[in-house]
Amino acid sequence: MATSTSVANRIGANGIGLSSPLTDLQAGDHLCCLYATEAEHRAVVTTYMRAGLERGEKVLYIVDAHTAETVLDYLRADGVAVEDYQARGQLTILGSEAAYMRTGVFDPAGMIAMLRAETDGALAEGYPALCVTGEMTWALRGLPGSDRLIEYEARLNDFLPQSGCVALCQYDRRRFEPAVLLDIIRTHPRVVVGEVVCDNPYYVPPAILLRTDRAAADLNLWLQNLTARQRGEDALHSTEAGYRRLFDNAPVGIFQSTPEGKFITLNPALARMLKYESPDELVAHVNRTSIAEALYTESETRRCLIAATAARPNTWLQTECCLRCRDGSTIVVNLYLQQLPADAELPPRLLGFAEDISERKRAADEIAAQRHFYESILQSIREGVWVTDQNDTIIFINQGMLNIAGVKRADAVGRNVLTGFSEATLCEFRPFYLRARETLQPTPYEAQVVTPAGRLSWQSGWLIPRVEGGHFAGMICTILDITDRRQAEERVRAGATLLQATEHLTRVGGWMWDVTARRMTW
Repeated sequence: MATSTSVANRIGANGIGLSSPLTDLQAGDHLCCLYATEAEHRAVVTTYMRAGLERGEKVLYIVDAHTAETVLDYLRADGVAVEDYQARGQLTILGSEAAYMRTGVFDPAGMIAMLRAETDGALAEGYPALCVTGEMTWALRGLPGSDRLIEYEARLNDFLPQSGCVALCQYDRRRFEPAVLLDIIRTHPRVVVGEVVCDNPYYVPPAILLRTDRAAADLNLWLQNLTARQRGEDALHSTEAGYRRLFDNAPVGIFQSTPEGKFITLNPALARMLKYESPDELVAHVNRTSIAEALYTESETRRCLIAATAARPNTWLQTECCLRCRDGSTIVVNLYLQQLPADAELPPRLLGFAEDISERKRAADEIAAQRHFYESILQSIREGVWVTDQNDTIIFINQGMLNIAGVKRADAVGRNVLTGFSEATLCEFRPFYLRARETLQPTPYEAQVVTPAGRLSWQSGWLIPRVEGGHFAGMICTILDITDRRQAEERVRAGATLLQATEHLTRVGGWMWDVTARRMTW
């Protein structure tokens, strides 16, 4: 069987009662509704029954002051298909005589036994719980046993918490004496106020309530509540003070405004950010016109932001925008906005956080400009330059390298420099790369390779490891195509060899052709 959350757990350590919607109930809850008008009665019972039906629970309504048809009409007017629920047995209506007075005498134990049987039956039929509500005006007619009403309400608190049943007891404030209603409040852990379920600080457990010395029980309870209330107020004041310190000392701007563009509140950081002397000065200046006109360099920006937050209420929207300061200068802010829809107490409003990122943007722009400058230099030189990451993957390659290798940028960036090309390209180069990576020392190299385009060439350059925290973080490689130089060196070496051979022949007795005389000499 379902078990309810205890009142102690709901109220919390500081003794402050919590509230929740009438639709947010669970098996084991025991509530009372003290209504003062028919409209209030209709709203509560309609919401309560509809919620039970939608949770898939079996609903039992016990009528007395109202007719069954009146209650069913409440549901019909709310769009509930009552005939369908009745036909399958999920919705049942009983008269008070068939429930509270079925034996002719009201007996608390007998009524609780009936509820236990109804609950067990509902669970056996596959329902998750029994949702029951009863009109209690029958107790005003002086029926036999009706003087045990308070005993019944108290003993329900021994049965319901461990049951699969949720119960709402209805009391008409216009007909019951205040003294009786005070006892009714004492016997219900939760009380419906309007359409909100409130945890009841005046609830008295049955073991205490049914004692003969009620005055002593009330005294102890009131003293406990006074202490709990004081603890709660102290905790609330402490929490409020903490939030106020956070609000006043936060390094970012915090504000609340209307969708129309008037500040409700803002913190000192936002005033300082916009170069105002105080939050009051900023509010006074802006609220003469609007936030859009006074602060945004482009007022249309705020109108677009308001429309976006209205389309997604209770969701944070993040953007960057330019704001105008008191002295006419502008700043770039990282802005978070959330629109809260209107509720019973407050109109729609905006919550916002603003962080000045002007310096960060300027630094980022400078870095981007410097990067563009150096990359333009690298792209313009004839030598090849490429860079790998810690996984030996090429992350940058300049135009000179593309020309030397005979490939397109898209075919090179993202490849592993040790495995992503043919063995003919890598076999002589790879040992130099591995040596530089292992030693973490700049390493010169010269090797004959077959480029990815298939051209046999001689290349030389440096392999310079990038080191971070003593570990390999990638490689910078420079490449110069020295094929022409090597070929020229080979021609020089061949000429020198021929010259040496000629001189040798001369020394051992060779011959020479005299061009002028057109004859050979020895």
